[in-house]
Amino acid sequence: LDVIATGAITQDGTQVEVTGAATFNANGNDITLFDAQNNFSGAVSADGMNVVLRDGGSIQLGTISATTLDVTARAGGSITQDASSIVVSGASSFTATDNDITLTDADNDFGGNVVIVGAAVQVDDTDDVTFGAVTATGDFTVDAGGSIDFAGAASVGGNLAAD
Repeated sequence: LDVIATGAITQDGTQVEVTGAATFNANGNDITLFDAQNNFSGAVSADGMNVVLRDGGSIQLGTISATTLDVTARAGGSITQDASSIVVSGASSFTATDNDITLTDADNDFGGNVVIVGAAVQVDDTDDVTFGAVTATGDFTVDAGGSIDFAGAASVGGNLAAD
């Protein structure tokens, strides 16, 4: 599925179900796919200003370019990415309560605070990265090409590894 718009991309409350890869390009406008029953079975790529992605289960991210990013995997789902980078100039939020979050592309670049809620969490960033609130019930592993900072509280149930 390829969606290209000259304005915002939103949904009307009806779930979106895509069996392959999905690409959303809002040409600098917002992308809001908020229905908790959305089901993206392939990688989801997005290019927009404020990007909100929800999936009723696991979600795999493709290439992401955004000012802000909010990703939620529900119902026992994890958040992963393919071999593409995630570039966000502002704040990012990733929620996969009690499930893993794996964002390990070396070209990821999170420019603002990154908020994380998950089980075992792995995050790579090409340069400096700053975390807001972090809740990882398992291990929390960060690999950054620059400094690693925490602007909010961090609760890690397993090991914390930072490089």
